[in-house]
Amino acid sequence: MSFGLVEADGGGQSLPDLVEDLASLLDGDDDEPGTGRADLIEKVCEYGGTGAAGYDHKTMQEWAAYQGRYAINFTRLYSVDDPAMRLLTSSLIDQTFVVPGSVSFELQFPVHVSTFNPAANWQAEIAAIVSSMEL
Repeated sequence: MSFGLVEADGGGQSLPDLVEDLASLLDGDDDEPGTGRADLIEKVCEYGGTGAAGYDHKTMQEWAAYQGRYAINFTRLYSVDDPAMRLLTSSLIDQTFVVPGSVSFELQFPVHVSTFNPAANWQAEIAAIVSSMEL
């Protein structure tokens, strides 16, 4: 899933608000390794790579630098199973000398990948995924 953010003149949400909203949808707590919530908090902290300052939700959510307000201006849900998605797979990496945990990559998806990607109705796709998990 990809979200676009723009500065909001009125309303909107701060970065801590956005992270907390997403984290509230996941299981576990911030300090419980292996849970959805802890994994999200960790990934947000790692965002931007090695040289970036990053955002540690546990310690920085009150900082003035993160209180700017943003509005979501697009939401896209991509299917990574689509053959048109040009991504590295574990089977491709296994054919190299690369140690997967030693590198990180930034993905930049185009607005349009293929006929059905991104999903035309991401809300319906998410509902179908959740429904299939409840079986």
